[in-house]
Amino acid sequence: GFRDLLQYLTTPIYSPTPSTQPPNATFAVHKQAFHSIAKCVAALTITCAHEGAGVVNQFVNDVKNPKSTDSIHLFSLLALGEIGKHVDLSNQSELMGVILDSFS
Repeated sequence: GFRDLLQYLTTPIYSPTPSTQPPNATFAVHKQAFHSIAKCVAALTITCAHEGAGVVNQFVNDVKNPKSTDSIHLFSLLALGEIGKHVDLSNQSELMGVILDSFS
């Protein structure tokens, strides 16, 4: 279902392997892949709206977590932005602060 597809899309970012991470790369996947995967995750989240709040909370927690890799941090911000294009996230009380803090 939803969780399986979400995990399939995000595994290269959350659990990179030598076959998915470009050699000598700083990030888990190619830079363009972050944007493409974020768009796919947003489309999936919008389609399965009942799962949306949990996914948004997961990405907010990933941005807040100081142990998140740069790849996870970047992807989470992109995914939140893509989801926020289509879904009102104003009810996420800590979202704005988390996003602003990530740029400081």
